[in-house]
Amino acid sequence: MKTKILCIILISLFLGSTIIPSITSSSIDNKLISLDEDTKCFGFIVPIVKLENKTLENDIDCRIYHMINDFLREKITVYWSAKNFSISIMKIDILEEETMFFEKGTFIIPLTENDTINTKICAIICDYNQTSEIESDSVSIPVYRLMNSLEIKAHELTEIKISRYVGVKTHSTQFYLFVAMDCGFLDFDIVNANEIKDRLTNEKFNVIVWPGAESMKDKLWSYHIEAQIEEIKYQVMPTIREFVANGGGYVGSCYGTCKSSIAYVGQGSILKYKIIIPTIGIGGLVVIPQKNESEKPTDSIDDYFCNQTVINASHPVTYGLNQIVKDFSSLHGLRVVGSKAQVLAVYPDKTPCWVSNVYKNGKVISFGSHPEIAAFLEEGFNGRQVVSNTWYHLTNKGIFDLLFTKSVDLSVIDSIFEDTINLINSSIQPAQLFDEVNNNINKSISNLNLLKSEILDIQSIVNQLDNNNSETSKMNKTIRRILGGKYISGGINLSEYYLKKIPGILFSIQRIYPLLENELNITEETDLFIQNMILKINYFKNLTLNAKDDAEKAKASLVKYQNNNWFMTKIKQFYINEMLFKSMEKTSELLVRIFQTYNEALKFLRHYWYDYETQIEI
Repeated sequence: MKTKILCIILISLFLGSTIIPSITSSSIDNKLISLDEDTKCFGFIVPIVKLENKTLENDIDCRIYHMINDFLREKITVYWSAKNFSISIMKIDILEEETMFFEKGTFIIPLTENDTINTKICAIICDYNQTSEIESDSVSIPVYRLMNSLEIKAHELTEIKISRYVGVKTHSTQFYLFVAMDCGFLDFDIVNANEIKDRLTNEKFNVIVWPGAESMKDKLWSYHIEAQIEEIKYQVMPTIREFVANGGGYVGSCYGTCKSSIAYVGQGSILKYKIIIPTIGIGGLVVIPQKNESEKPTDSIDDYFCNQTVINASHPVTYGLNQIVKDFSSLHGLRVVGSKAQVLAVYPDKTPCWVSNVYKNGKVISFGSHPEIAAFLEEGFNGRQVVSNTWYHLTNKGIFDLLFTKSVDLSVIDSIFEDTINLINSSIQPAQLFDEVNNNINKSISNLNLLKSEILDIQSIVNQLDNNNSETSKMNKTIRRILGGKYISGGINLSEYYLKKIPGILFSIQRIYPLLENELNITEETDLFIQNMILKINYFKNLTLNAKDDAEKAKASLVKYQNNNWFMTKIKQFYINEMLFKSMEKTSELLVRIFQTYNEALKFLRHYWYDYETQIEI
């Protein structure tokens, strides 16, 4: 199953399309417009698409989220409609006005009194809807010009800064990171248990993610004890509780939902039920699992899926979803007890699956299932949309009754579109800025290959031992799991994939740099960016070598233990697991750090290009 998961993830990351979508809508009263008339534009509307081709739908929606998150990072106001509405619109490339229906969850970017902001809005839309000089993604997203004033109830969005808690039970699950990668949530960091008290602040982040996890050790109870000791020692739960109370957002899946609950009551061998873990107490629910956590479905992915019913279609998390969704199920037994808690979706047995709650000034979403996993394993369910909706819900500034009345001449808008395309020609010679960075990236890739070689050696030894001794095969179960596609092997492959993408972003920066330097004078900012890139890549090199050293120690011990007595074998197996655990933790961190570095390069490229497009037009 683990190998299949990685394959599907990699396939989803590589998929692309060039088809321009159609939108489900109703049109009335079409009329041709002449730019000679006093025609006004009030802003832009961006709906989430619904298509029969779910792969294409995911591609387009991901690009939409990238654009919306670009707007938010550029401090451009974006609203997220809380009601369905109909309004007069015009497509970007057709001078024909029509009335179109839009569902709640549609994004609205109003024009402002500020010409510079309006110009940047148009430039960004043109890059995503028409043509981009800085990125090769050929998926064009639907954007409509708002042709009348609009009165509507909508959420005001804000820039999203995500932290993911990393502890004993959560260090290995990366699917929320994959959603962030695909959807352009470029401010994503990890917070370890021993640093959470100092780093998880409302100034640095506005979302904390506690993902699900599977037990990586043979005795589940010992794993729980280890996790709880860590959490209590470093005051993890009080820190998260304070973060949410002060306005932060919390999202948990499966085990993360257990932690958000008022109480998690598990099955015990002596008493029928007993409380086995302390919790944060912010989710407005109690968790009483319907079966023991060790009773897992088979290794078939299909056994983890079930159809769930959305019962609260007015909640932001469910905007744009069908009533029946196919989700990756894991945790049953949620019992809502909070007065402010709302059930958003239920399992086939009508018990809660998704729960929303308010805790003091913050908001909480608790998933019994794994929409972040379903995003990559189930084509018919857009888990990316559920996770993205969740992050927008947790962080938005509130819901307001709005009236958009500011307008700009349509001819001015079209002029900006025309002036911000095809700005690079072949006569511009790329600057040479990143030779040292690229050399260090190549060295990091070489180190990754050394680590990969060690992991392949260990897999080969384990397979050989399993063939020779059935008892050894049972003992090596944890080792095989750690080595698999969801963990070390998958982390290495995805790290290499994103590390190899960074030079392409850097080349795009070099290609436009002569233009940027001429108009914006960003020498100092560029020097600082290069220094930071060098520091980050050097950290990759060292982290990868450290992971390789841990794997080498595990391999050396693995070669020796098969001929020892039972007691010595158990001791050595524990040591091997610990070494591979350390290697896995470093590999997991490596993927996050590479993703962050890729994001920093992408943010630098987009931010200064948008500034350049705005500057030359102004």
